[in-house]
Order: sequence, then structure tokens, then C-alpha cells
Amino acid sequence: MMSGKSKAQKRGSSTHHSGAVRDRKVLDLLAEFKDSAGEVLVVNDRGLLEHPHRWNWLSWGDAAGSTTPPNGPFDTILLRMPRTKATFLYALHMCAGVLGEHGRLIVCGANDEGAKSAGTLLEQVFERSGTIRTKAHCRIWEATGPKEGLKTRVEEWEESIESPFEGRNWYTYPGVFARGELDDGTSLLLDCLPDLKGKKVLDFASGSGMISAAALDRGAGQVTMLEVDALAGLASARNVPEAQLVLSDGWSRLAPEPFDLIVSNPPIHQGKVEDFSVLHALVQRAPEYLFPDGSLIFVVQRQVPIPRLFGPKTFEILAENPRFWVLAA
Repeated sequence: MMSGKSKAQKRGSSTHHSGAVRDRKVLDLLAEFKDSAGEVLVVNDRGLLEHPHRWNWLSWGDAAGSTTPPNGPFDTILLRMPRTKATFLYALHMCAGVLGEHGRLIVCGANDEGAKSAGTLLEQVFERSGTIRTKAHCRIWEATGPKEGLKTRVEEWEESIESPFEGRNWYTYPGVFARGELDDGTSLLLDCLPDLKGKKVLDFASGSGMISAAALDRGAGQVTMLEVDALAGLASARNVPEAQLVLSDGWSRLAPEPFDLIVSNPPIHQGKVEDFSVLHALVQRAPEYLFPDGSLIFVVQRQVPIPRLFGPKTFEILAENPRFWVLAA
């Protein structure tokens, strides 16, 4: 099944590496400011910079992500530029809320991530901002003087949208995949879910909770939502309060208990960069978390290099269309 390598498959082998190199370059530039005078907060570094004061909304290692930064005030805040504008704006408001009266925000990102245009959003939040350095295809901005009327509580960012499930309210937050709406891949996946009466289900990379809600509608007896992003986790907890939420960097914080079904629409990008590490971790380790007769069902775009990633491992095709496969193992 699915043999041969397309151009996309060959390209995929280097995309995660290039993303990691970009992260390292950006964080190395931010590290030069770690020893600034006063209290320093490092934001969005995924645990890669050694520092006692951090805020990551993405879980990393054994640490769960958080929707809000630690209490300030901080004299210097170092922000690794997020990969979406919505999350970037959220981070700017939140950072401004814990910045000291005479504090400064330092933002660093790669040019091909939009760092050249970061000033547009900085101007919405701060009185003064400008580029202070460019190096290695990256840009460093400094901002001071937070404006009035900023949204510094996560509740102020909650957005209520039309629910895809009867009888449920539905909420989303900045950066949540597909804004919490039912995307084409998830829709195809949901069409393949079996009767789950009394079953234990794990929703891997739960996003806003679409799959978890559908699993409960099909009779699942217990649903666990596993999510790396604290904002997405908050959305799923609000939307599907009957399910258990575990904020975790992949499998790292999940208790070693078996499930009847693991189901997922795993992310295959970090920003604009293809990254199959989450998909790879899902498929490789899912058997450790399944009953002997349990199964894994997931959806991916058809361009994903399944043969290269998993070699001779075979998958059953449950459904397909021109853009997606739904696969089972």
C-alpha cells in the first residue's frame, strides 16, 4: 500500500530539521538578553533556554502549558515570536499585562515567519516599538509603554461560535486549529467512527474537542483529551466538560493506561513548516496505550509521506477523498 516517493515526501525529510535549526537561531539571539538587569521572563521557548522564569502555552517535557504568564512585574520579557498572528497578538497583550512600569519587551523571530512585519501588531499594544537588530535572517524588536485597554485575562479572548453539536455551546481561543470549526479532515474522520458504546477513547491532539464530543455522541464510556496547547486545551475543556483533559507534550504526561480506541487528526505543521514528529510519535507509541484488541484511527493529508515515515507498516484505508486519508492500525 502507498509505495514510491513523491517530491513532497522527499521534501518532508528535511522540513522538521530546518524548523529546529530556525528555532535554535532565534532562541540563541534571545539568550543574549537573558542576563538583563532586574526580573526577566522568557516566553514561548519550549524549555530550550535555561531560565527560572518562563511562560509557555505549549506543554514541553514534563511541564504542562499555561494560558497565562506568571505574575509580574518583569523588567524584561523575552518573547520567541509565535507562529500565528492570533497567538502573537494574544501573547503581546498578556506580556504587556505583567511588564513593569519601565520594562521592555524583546521579540525575536525569523524573517520568513513574518518577523519583518511584527511592528504592525506591536503598534497595537505598545506606545513605542522598533527594530534593534537583524542577524542570521532574524529580526529583534523592542517595545515599551503598554497602551490602555489591553485584554490581559484569558476570559476576554474567549469567542463563542456556532456549535457543530446539538445541545452544546462551543468556544474557541486564539490559535486554536480551524478556529474550533469542523474542518474537512476531521469531518471525514468522524464519518469513520464506529459505535463506541462503553469504550475508553483517547483523543490525541484534541484541539477544541470535536472528536471527543463525537465519541461521546457515539456512546463512549470514557474519553480522555490529550493536547499540547493550553489554549486549545481550555477550549476542549469548555466544550466537552465530560471528558478528562491532559495537557501534555505528546505522551509524556499521560498515565500508562490502555484504551479501546485512539483517534486523532494530528498536526503536521509547525507554523508554515512541515513537521511529522507528532504523527510519528502517535503511530509509533499508540500500541503501548491500547488494549490487545484496540485500534488507532487517524486522518492525514494524502501528501504525507506515510511509506517513508513508517516503512513496511501497513494501514487499513477506512475512507479517502482527493485531499485526505483516514487510516487504521
